[in-house]
Amino acid sequence: MKHLTGRALPLLALLARGLPLLALAALLSCSGGTHGAAPPFRAPSAREMATEAVVVNYAPRRLRVFPDRSAEGRRRYVILASERPELPATWRPLGVSERQPSLSFRPVAGDFVWTGDHVISSAAAMGAPFDRTPGPPLLLFDRDGKPAGRSELPLPAPCTVTDPPLLQAGRAQATTYALLRCAREDRAYLLTLDDAGHATRVTAVPGAGATEVLLHDDDGDYLLGGRKVLRVDRDGRQTIGTVPPPGGGADTRALLRLRDDLLVIIDGAIGRIIRMDPRTLSWRGETRFSVGPGVERLRAVASGDHLMLVVAEHAGTGVQLFGIAAPLTPRPGPEPPRLLLGTGPSPSNHELVPIDDADDGGGALLVRTHPGNTGPLVGLVRLRF
Repeated sequence: MKHLTGRALPLLALLARGLPLLALAALLSCSGGTHGAAPPFRAPSAREMATEAVVVNYAPRRLRVFPDRSAEGRRRYVILASERPELPATWRPLGVSERQPSLSFRPVAGDFVWTGDHVISSAAAMGAPFDRTPGPPLLLFDRDGKPAGRSELPLPAPCTVTDPPLLQAGRAQATTYALLRCAREDRAYLLTLDDAGHATRVTAVPGAGATEVLLHDDDGDYLLGGRKVLRVDRDGRQTIGTVPPPGGGADTRALLRLRDDLLVIIDGAIGRIIRMDPRTLSWRGETRFSVGPGVERLRAVASGDHLMLVVAEHAGTGVQLFGIAAPLTPRPGPEPPRLLLGTGPSPSNHELVPIDDADDGGGALLVRTHPGNTGPLVGLVRLRF
């Protein structure tokens, strides 16, 4: 497998088959029952997990995967990482996939986004001290990943900001959506940003200062924090729902809009999936799945009539990644198996993104950092389970 380097964004080959040696080694190393009450698992088959492609031979501090529609008539994913510290650039596109994103997929909201040809990030994304005056700054980067300026998010009223804004790329990649949280005032602001990071629209959201997860959708925004779920429509009207107390923080929860009639909230720390009506936020049911102790990170995507989950669970000085095919609705028979997908560093930086069912055969791409034979690497693998 040719390693991916430079700025040419070469295509990733995903056609190889067979069980990765790393997964086999991890399976043997943890077969002695070191997890105590952890549920059973097995190695994935060659269809469930193809042979890994090496993306790059270093361990970036930050790693994300974003849909990229910048090429005319094409859909693909770009793997974006922080550059090596000795180089002048800050961000680096490591490569693009041959696989097509689902049209409805929204990347997880975080502290930086890919706009189609450059990065917008909060200062906190680069490890800088969090600057709260006069407003949380956004840093802009050019096509080469080098600093290109900054903008300030507006503060329409007094706002005690303790966390960086949540940023999510829109379907039109020139647009970014942001959530600015005011902890003491228990208020948040939803912002629409242009490709230079300037706010073109600001909506106040009372009672949303503790929001942890943001999901922007065409007909509104969904905010999840603790037990509260909020839907904020285009004119600022709120619908409120509740869920049981979560078992972990923001990185162990997921919020997905599936089809026009289903909102799904996943709590990876305790293995719970809650189905809700996306407009009324009334419950439509709950299903459970098995997880071990110490879940650190959850990534989830929709695939057919089920969810594909990858959870990172503590294992010594790192984590082990487990794949689970969780049904959206209860079904008879045994629970879906837990598949050991490999090991990685702690905190985990794994990302999971869906492949289009209709146009590209479905499944998902898993991108993660882990140790290789000659040092750390970023790897990519196609999953189907």
